[in-house]
Amino acid sequence: FRVEYELTGQPLVSALIPSKDHIDDLERCLSSFHAKAGYDRFEIIVIENNSTDPETFAYYEALPRRYPKVQVVKYEGPFNFSAVNNFGRKFAQGEQLLLLNNDIELESDNFLKELLSYSTGA
Repeated sequence: FRVEYELTGQPLVSALIPSKDHIDDLERCLSSFHAKAGYDRFEIIVIENNSTDPETFAYYEALPRRYPKVQVVKYEGPFNFSAVNNFGRKFAQGEQLLLLNNDIELESDNFLKELLSYSTGA
């Protein structure tokens, strides 16, 4: 059996994704997120942390044209998952937060709607 809850609102979801280089992983994450979210009220905050590859910064530069709901912010300091996400939260406008790693590839359709249904569903 599977319970499906109806959404009772339309909250904005802010996905926070720390990232350091590995743009192939990040691209897979972002493209799968956009293709399979099943819910349109979201923003994605990519939190840059100490990348060194020039290709990474060129990729970041092109992101807003490819994915208008994505913004990149720069965290300076040693990697600490909690600190990086707390920094990224300062830029988030959403009522709901989703913490993701940059190497996640989403495989299920409507994943964001499904997740959201547990926190806002009836």
